[in-house]
Amino acid sequence: MLSLLLHDKDALNLKPYQIEAIKAAEQAVIDGHEDAVKFIEG
Repeated sequence: MLSLLLHDKDALNLKPYQIEAIKAAEQAVIDGHEDAVKFIEG
């Protein structure tokens, strides 16, 4: 579902590098890297 939303040009209209950053952040959370969430939150 998330992948479809990320690639839908009528939805978020993200650049390829933005999609890759979101996927990397998502994987970091899945892998248990809590510090990645803190970095995203600011």
